[in-house]
Amino acid sequence: MATADILFLAAEPREFTGTLKFWQDVRPLNLPVHWARSGLRKGRPVIAVANGAGWERARLAAESAAFERLCNIGFCGALDPTLKIADIVVSSSHMSVKSGRPYVNGPVASVSQIAGTAREKQRLRSEGFIAVEMEAAGLAGLQFYCIKSVSDLAGETFANDFSAAILPNGKISTARVLTSALRHPFRRFPELIRLARRTAAASQSLGEFLDACQF
Repeated sequence: MATADILFLAAEPREFTGTLKFWQDVRPLNLPVHWARSGLRKGRPVIAVANGAGWERARLAAESAAFERLCNIGFCGALDPTLKIADIVVSSSHMSVKSGRPYVNGPVASVSQIAGTAREKQRLRSEGFIAVEMEAAGLAGLQFYCIKSVSDLAGETFANDFSAAILPNGKISTARVLTSALRHPFRRFPELIRLARRTAAASQSLGEFLDACQF
């Protein structure tokens, strides 16, 4: 089994785009997950794993490699209306980090489906959470860092039904998203373009933050 100083775990490979820029000797790694890369971070061996959205997919990803420390990263939805796109959120329910870059610390909700409406986000906010994601609950019982980058805002409702596009293996079906978007193209395609820009910014911000972290 592959061994890492830190196992970085996310749902999708694009959540690692900004992070891998700071690693050396990055190469594909054969693990029982959707996507994996090994590399060196500041001279130490690390592994990046993406295994789809959801609690069960995160649990399986954490079992795919041996590691000294575990770091759950990726995108999150803002619940606190002061959070902006590409802001970094560190869950206060998990291990704390040291970084020279700014971040917001607070409780992060881990849910089983995408929080796609402003009303649902408002309900989660009323429970005290500042952001929402879909993987951390699958790592219950483990000590880990939970570091996320904001990709959608608290007051927004998605025009696209992304939850309906999630396959049993945790991957988001591009075909399902596009087929659904074609039913209301003037509302849904602009959102897809906007979300692509936002996730690119969120991934870049996340990579810069992680590079500055002392784990």
